[in-house]
Amino acid sequence: MDNQVVAEALTLTLIGVGTAFVLLIVLMLSIKVMSYVLAKFITKPMVNRTERDSLATQNNKDKVLAATLGVAAYRALLSKAKSE
Repeated sequence: MDNQVVAEALTLTLIGVGTAFVLLIVLMLSIKVMSYVLAKFITKPMVNRTERDSLATQNNKDKVLAATLGVAAYRALLSKAKSE
């Protein structure tokens, strides 16, 4: 290989790696700044704790009901298959 080609390849590689590194640093800094700004201006939670707890309780009740109905339907299907 020609020395000039190797030198250009190394130069382009260093430029690419440097650019990627700088862009990642800029991205990390922008995330830190945005989290600081959000923490500074938004001090109260978006959803009250009681609302969140009631939503979770209702969601759990719905899941329990769906599971119960699923098991009942499956057992009915099995008993129907056994009787045939």
